[in-house]
Amino acid sequence: MNKVSRMLPDLKGEFISGLFQTGEREIVLATCGRKGEKNSYLQFVDLDEWKVTKSKKISEDISAEFFNTSGVTLAGDYLYYAAGSTTIKRLSLKTWKSEEFINVLNDAPEGKYLNCNVIADPTNQYVYVAVSNVYLENVRPDKNYLLVYDCSGNTPSLVRKIENQTNYPIGIYPMRKFYHK
Repeated sequence: MNKVSRMLPDLKGEFISGLFQTGEREIVLATCGRKGEKNSYLQFVDLDEWKVTKSKKISEDISAEFFNTSGVTLAGDYLYYAAGSTTIKRLSLKTWKSEEFINVLNDAPEGKYLNCNVIADPTNQYVYVAVSNVYLENVRPDKNYLLVYDCSGNTPSLVRKIENQTNYPIGIYPMRKFYHK
């Protein structure tokens, strides 16, 4: 329809970074400050009452950057985000502690540019990362990677490294359709 059907007034934060579903009738709206600012909020929204039931300030940069995908993604009890960098961080929704979890350059040294925000598959806790050696709209990279990490444990495990199989722009696709573990 062409009209606003629901509105959440008084949200904290300057920009919407993304959203994710935590339960059957709950979503979390993530907001952030300007790039590099660690002034972010997670606002838990009850979908039946359409109101914010909890708001949690986090001192992390969870910006979606200029990508058209959500800047945050959920797998298990962890929120994953990159804020435009090749270092993937995760935040525990139980302890509220964050940690640098994946350094993409360890597995793809030429992949210096994140091509879209990281995506997690909550069914298997896989995190998908797309990087390349060039990030310009008018230049086709000669090195591009789709990296798949199993993040179900305490340390990430590279499950699959797909190299030079896509053309620019690179993005995250439903990867389970392309390979079997």
